[in-house]
Amino acid sequence: MVDPEKRVSPNEADEEETGQKTKKVSQKPKQAIESLAEIQQRAMAAYAAYAEAERQVQQAYKEQEQQIERVYEDTKQQAAKVCEESIVQSLKIRDEAKQQAAKACEESMAQALKVRQEAEQQASKVCEESIAQTLKIREETEQQAWETHSEAIERTWQVFTKSTK
Repeated sequence: MVDPEKRVSPNEADEEETGQKTKKVSQKPKQAIESLAEIQQRAMAAYAAYAEAERQVQQAYKEQEQQIERVYEDTKQQAAKVCEESIVQSLKIRDEAKQQAAKACEESMAQALKVRQEAEQQASKVCEESIAQTLKIREETEQQAWETHSEAIERTWQVFTKSTK
């Protein structure tokens, strides 16, 4: 049989049943709330991870930008250095070319002076030979003219002396 103390009135039984149902029902929202809190924590963790990833991407972008700037500046400096070296080399080549041109000009002038002196010497020699030959011809012509003159005078004298005899 049933113990009288354990006997429950129908109202109590309903309350007890309702209490058990409430416990079951209250456990479900509690589980849902715990689930929502866990989801919220996960969402917050995901957002924090997203924010951290975004910060890292921004940091990486800034670092990449700085690296590109450094590479650009290095390249610019290297180009300036190469340009300066090229200018120095060009100036050196120009100076060497000027020196070679001056040397060639001096050699050409020396050669021209030598040719001029040789031409002047040859012209002097030809002139002297021409003068010598002209003087020789003049002397021979004068000699012939003197001989012709002497012969003419002698004939004239002979003609004059014959006529006076």
